[in-house]
Amino acid sequence: MTAFAALSQTYDTVCIPRADAVKLLTKAEQAKVFEERLQIAYTDIALLSQRILEKEKIVADLKSKDSLNTLTIKNLEQEIFIMKDQRKIFEGQLKSDERTIRKLKRKVFWTSVFGLAAAGTLTFLYITK
Repeated sequence: MTAFAALSQTYDTVCIPRADAVKLLTKAEQAKVFEERLQIAYTDIALLSQRILEKEKIVADLKSKDSLNTLTIKNLEQEIFIMKDQRKIFEGQLKSDERTIRKLKRKVFWTSVFGLAAAGTLTFLYITK
């Protein structure tokens, strides 16, 4: 049995050629570098996504403000249109009132002239009688 034990050998080390070992080490280093680059890329993507969301929020806020502004502008334009129509109606009414006032002035003038003439005539007739 001792001869049997002497023949068995155990190897603790693996021998590979130096060129293969260098290739394996450079690939391992490259893998670490690529992994670091991936982590940086993921953080950059996360930051970009956050910035995109912020910009989209700003755009949405501006669009809502713009839509509110357009609604306000439309309302104001409608009010201006209504006010212009009211002004036209008032101007027409004013012209009509001016005509009526002129007619009334003439009527009062001629009534007072004829009244004075009638009073003068009656006074003359009363005195001459």
